[in-house]
Amino acid sequence: MRLFVTGTGTDVGKTLVCGWLCAQMGWPYVKPVQTGARQGRDRDVVQDLANVPIFPETYLYSEPVSPHLAAEREGPPIDLDVLCQARRLPSLSNLIVEGAGGVLVPL
Repeated sequence: MRLFVTGTGTDVGKTLVCGWLCAQMGWPYVKPVQTGARQGRDRDVVQDLANVPIFPETYLYSEPVSPHLAAEREGPPIDLDVLCQARRLPSLSNLIVEGAGGVLVPL
């Protein structure tokens, strides 16, 4: 089973929920798109909360803005086909996936 964690926006606790879920379930974690990396990566927070495998981001942007704006400013552009390819995410039966931004982010 894969669980996708999203919220109403940035800084609503998605990462803490992911860390808690990972700690309780022992499942690995991935956040395919991370913005605001200059302020730190969410995967580091989850790693501090849970001793589980953490997979790298497919897209990593420095600016703390929406994923599409960050991609426009910094590149590379987000390719939804790349995100949707099974080989880009670990082929595990159990995985916690954290979304970027809020539920209205078009990913």
